[in-house]
Amino acid sequence: MSTTTGRVPLLDPETDRFPDKYTPQGALDAVTAAEKARDDAGGFADDAEAAAASIAKGQPNGVGSLDGSGKQPESQVPARLSSQALTDMIAAVNESPAVSFIPIGDSLTAYSGGTSIATPVQAMSPQIYDGKGIHAWLRVYMAGDMRMIGNAGIGGQTSAQIAARFDTDVLAHKPDIAAILAGTNDLPDGTNGASTIANLQGMYEKAAKAGILVLATTIPPATAAQAGQETLRLRVNQWMRGYARSHRGVILADIAAAWQDPTLTGFKVVAAYVHDGVHPSMLGAAVAARVMAEALRPFVPKNRKNAAPAVAPFNLLANPHFIGSVGTTDANTKNVGGSWMINNISQGVTVTTAARTDGLRGNYVEIVVPTGKSFTMTTNVTVDGTKLAVGDEIAFNVTVQVAGIETGAVMRSLGATVQQYNGSSFGDRAHDIYSDGSLTPASPGWYGAGAAHPDGVYGFTVPSVAVGAGRTLVQVAVGAQGGGTYRFYGAQLENLTKIAAL
Repeated sequence: MSTTTGRVPLLDPETDRFPDKYTPQGALDAVTAAEKARDDAGGFADDAEAAAASIAKGQPNGVGSLDGSGKQPESQVPARLSSQALTDMIAAVNESPAVSFIPIGDSLTAYSGGTSIATPVQAMSPQIYDGKGIHAWLRVYMAGDMRMIGNAGIGGQTSAQIAARFDTDVLAHKPDIAAILAGTNDLPDGTNGASTIANLQGMYEKAAKAGILVLATTIPPATAAQAGQETLRLRVNQWMRGYARSHRGVILADIAAAWQDPTLTGFKVVAAYVHDGVHPSMLGAAVAARVMAEALRPFVPKNRKNAAPAVAPFNLLANPHFIGSVGTTDANTKNVGGSWMINNISQGVTVTTAARTDGLRGNYVEIVVPTGKSFTMTTNVTVDGTKLAVGDEIAFNVTVQVAGIETGAVMRSLGATVQQYNGSSFGDRAHDIYSDGSLTPASPGWYGAGAAHPDGVYGFTVPSVAVGAGRTLVQVAVGAQGGGTYRFYGAQLENLTKIAAL
């Protein structure tokens, strides 16, 4: 069956992949066709606003519907569009909503942080996506193309307890994707895993009926298990693999295979992938998330959000595309265009800029960090009471391409932060991939020996946070601990409060 939900059609019934005609590129093709029609006609159209609105709502080719061949009937193509309407249409494509998802499960899910939407609501910080969270890293590896509606994880729960709240915690929110990770806390009950399988299958079938794509995640190994638990997990995982192969709309993420240490007897985890025998270290979370991201990538379209211009309230940053030359602020600090500050220059960190190579205008800033060193890049926005005022809800996102990340027994992290200044100190922070400083050589950071190679494009989206009373400026920061090459593309700080009021 074709799985579609809300504004984002996910699966083509023939190819089981995301249909090309529904991608932002398809919408841009429609803009090009409309622009040609406008040039030919030389005028303006009354339906320009409707055309732009239809793109914003995710309709595939501008306005109207598709005919049987998958093309828009000529009668529904606007003959004349104003330049402003075309600009609005392109902006709508750039701001096309990311695919939404909800992770549901036990503590392996709850570890990701964010806003709890579980029943009952769990105590977790809505301003933190934790670096030891599998689903936190999934968002990053999907480069901002997936938006977590909320976290439906509850520590200690069995698959039966998770299945019992699936309707309220997942179906009621109508996500595009449900990421289901359940069964770790199940104990042998004499059914050879049949009870766990029935609970999982029930959730899969409910999601399919609701038009929700399922990311079925195998039960990962642990350092130790109770009698019969390893056999139960192996049995359930084997069933899960077969079920995903035979049921369209169920995508398998086999994190069990990625976490298992083949040098050990039984179903045991690679020691560095967990920090307490069960729950992931930052490295383990990143490894699992990469497996999930690779499974989902064919079904999730890429958006172009990091093309946002410096126009308030959509982007409060003065220099989101790193325009300008690299200058010297002091012996330890370089700047880009006088606005972005990069530190640790005295440790051998180098900074350059160059034109983007992904088809969008603007620059990227490339930061090369020596082995064992670190850097932080920051820029500030004034709380002026107009563009940004106390109480306004803000959110930051940025894209980074990484290559040549070092390996070895040193603490490593990579993440983004929004923090607020009151004239004397920083506070009211929000983090994407938060590192609590607990990483050690035995429990390494986001990359280390045995991990999937991390070269690629990642997207950080810091949880939204309100501007606190007495705050005079907001600072956004990105940084890394560990050598390598980091290229940052279009950054965006949105004023969500003022956008909602438009």
